[in-house]
Amino acid sequence: VRTSSKKEFGYAELKIEHSSKIFDGLDADNLDVWMSHGDHVSILPDDFILSASTESAPIAAMEHIDKPYYALQFHPEVTHSDFGEKILQNFTVDICGCSQTYMKLRVSYGTLGNQSLGRTAPDQNISNLSEANAYYPFDGSSASTGAALSAVGNPDLQWETVVSANAGLDFRLMDNKLYGSVDYFNITTNDLIAVDESLIGTTAIDASAPLVNIGQVSNTGIELALNYADATSGGLSYDVGFNLSTYTNTVDSLISAFYVGNSGFRGGAVTRTSPGEPMSYFYGRRVLGLDGSGRFEYEDVNGDGSINDDDRTKIGSPHPDFTFGVNVSLAYKNFDLYAFFAGSVGNDIYHYNKIYTHFPTFFNGNRHEDVLDSWTPSNTDTDFPALSESIRNDETQPNSWFVEDGSYVKLKTLQIGYTLPSSATSKLGISNARIYVAGNNLLTLSKYSGMDPEIGGSPLTLGVDSGAYPQASLTSLGINVTF
Repeated sequence: VRTSSKKEFGYAELKIEHSSKIFDGLDADNLDVWMSHGDHVSILPDDFILSASTESAPIAAMEHIDKPYYALQFHPEVTHSDFGEKILQNFTVDICGCSQTYMKLRVSYGTLGNQSLGRTAPDQNISNLSEANAYYPFDGSSASTGAALSAVGNPDLQWETVVSANAGLDFRLMDNKLYGSVDYFNITTNDLIAVDESLIGTTAIDASAPLVNIGQVSNTGIELALNYADATSGGLSYDVGFNLSTYTNTVDSLISAFYVGNSGFRGGAVTRTSPGEPMSYFYGRRVLGLDGSGRFEYEDVNGDGSINDDDRTKIGSPHPDFTFGVNVSLAYKNFDLYAFFAGSVGNDIYHYNKIYTHFPTFFNGNRHEDVLDSWTPSNTDTDFPALSESIRNDETQPNSWFVEDGSYVKLKTLQIGYTLPSSATSKLGISNARIYVAGNNLLTLSKYSGMDPEIGGSPLTLGVDSGAYPQASLTSLGINVTF
């Protein structure tokens, strides 16, 4: 362990020798502590405090000490399931270099299942009474209500297993004004469960497709959280925080060459999942521009001189380069303010809804004002194809024209409050009163042309906007009273 304190003592070296139990699984006995002063070595001075323990008391008790000290704190944790399986291992080491510096090293490993499947009996066929789909006159005259298959089960379905490994560092610096954490994670999902639309034929369109174990997916990434809190001499206190997360999603293996997402879209599925790629990437033809007649010009991906389905390729990804958040807390006298911003950078959105607003999918339907800038012989500097009475050139089939940058920044929360002075509240017979005005989803900054860039989806159909309702913007006024 090497660190420095506010007094220039150089560094401390901890050597674990011999054997004596500090906790079950870690053998240590002799802690030889040395201090280095330039070119010679000596024992630590008497006022230098060292503690090694599995309890939280040593560090907590010494946080108020205004002198250099080291405290090593070990936290082993093992949790077992009801079946005796080891489901979590956790090990952390706390290192305090002085009363103004704190660090904690965390290492964890765990194996978890997935119980959020959205179905109560995914291994069984489910049928429901249905007048719409199972109403039949068996005797030739009076009709009877029967049951229709509503969900196809999979008796071979296995538990999805998530294996998670994490290493992190928590820290406090600059007299606890600067604090935060850094984490590295590696999460592997085995026997990934997803809906397999290919197992449902056109004769069973009223039944949902079965859940199957399709393969293995890995997510590796880094998470960073950083806060700075202080107060000015004028009475303004503040706490500003920033967090950032980035990950790489990779499909390691599948039980088939690829899987498609929701195939219920006009033109078929717009997402595909295949080994070596991220889950649910957008798949279709790549649009190079408009030709001399105002129609889409597609890339000949395989170079055979013709444009067909063999020229489909990866045209975008719903996974961001990184996501982030910024939170600000301010307090001045009786006023306070809290704001939280959230954002995503680098993710794509497939704006499927444009097949209705920009193309004659329904000729008499309403159109977006963008069509006023459609291609004409006198208006060739545009991205919008020529108007027509019907779909031409397969232009509503999955293609890159519908893929847009989904990056955004949102003001998710804003709250401003005022606490009444005690001189006023005491006259009213109350202990404390705070008036506030708050808002949610007040501002969105994005180049995305749809209603809301926050698009979710299922594991195999991520980032497809088929008319998702935008998150509501709310404003409220309130008062908190303590008697």
